[in-house]
Amino acid sequence: MASPILPNSPLVEVVCELRFPGDLALLGAWGAIQAELRDEYPSLFVPAAVAGTAPMLQPLQLAREDHKRKVMLAINSFAVSTHQYEGFDAFVQTFQRAYDVLARHCVVPRFTRMGLRYTNVLPHDFGDADAAAGSLHPCLKLRLTGWSPSPSASEAPQLVYVAQRSSLDLRLSLLAAPEHAGTKLDLDCSETGDATPERMPAFLTAAHAFIEETFLSLITDEYHRYLEGRE
Repeated sequence: MASPILPNSPLVEVVCELRFPGDLALLGAWGAIQAELRDEYPSLFVPAAVAGTAPMLQPLQLAREDHKRKVMLAINSFAVSTHQYEGFDAFVQTFQRAYDVLARHCVVPRFTRMGLRYTNVLPHDFGDADAAAGSLHPCLKLRLTGWSPSPSASEAPQLVYVAQRSSLDLRLSLLAAPEHAGTKLDLDCSETGDATPERMPAFLTAAHAFIEETFLSLITDEYHRYLEGRE
């Protein structure tokens, strides 16, 4: 059973993306896919040209009116993103509804990459600054041996680390998030290779467990209590 949503959750976005060999047949199916999703995702956004990136590999977006949820389509990828997370089970149901529409109009026999990504924004300052001395961030247990200064609120730490568990790769990024006035803790779990659609539910469950376990092991007890609304 999925864990309850934290009352003070730092989540700003959750994305599930599937990548597959490029298929021009998708172009002919986009109109039917949009028509079937239009009631829930009425807005269409087409990406501007990006130098050095093939236009067909840039996903167009079908978005809700409030822009808090969107479906992204390219000739080699499909994704669902939400900025209004209501729990893992609800997110999987949302993703599955959109994916079922894709599957009805275009056959994707295999995936080259399946990804589940949780992006959090941590406050620059939290708790006792003296207790946080030497840590990479006051909300996290990550520390540098031999490092004594407290983290600076004006300069976010930068860290990228990749961990593995069975067939899963988890990419952890700690970066500045100036648009949110905080520090971005990005947890991106993926499985690459040659997977069939039948593998997707098991991947999502395993990836979510890996992400959740990693997040809870990284945050301090004080910050955990705050997220749970106990402080």
